[in-house]
Amino acid sequence: MPPIATRSPRMTCQEFGIRLRARRIALLMPQEELARRAGVSVGTIKNLESRPWSISLEHLVCVVESLQLGHQLAPLFKGWRAPLADLRPPGSAPRQRARPRPRRRGHGVRPS
Repeated sequence: MPPIATRSPRMTCQEFGIRLRARRIALLMPQEELARRAGVSVGTIKNLESRPWSISLEHLVCVVESLQLGHQLAPLFKGWRAPLADLRPPGSAPRQRARPRPRRRGHGVRPS
């Protein structure tokens, strides 16, 4: 396999899925058990092992932690000691979520 710098993102994701599958098998863990431990569906595990570019980052982190590989994620965050609130530009206000739109009455219901 070529070094990561010369691989396409998809190729890197495929190798990642293959390695996670190998780890699961080395732990003698069925997909159903990994899904239960990670709090995800069996379909998510199958996607991770065959099409890892199609799952959410949150699910990926849950699976990595369940395979006892969370320590390998730590170098990605080395030096990130500041709380997220401290990372805002000076003088900027915290972001606020938009209010939900009011539902229109009778939407989707046709008079008879």
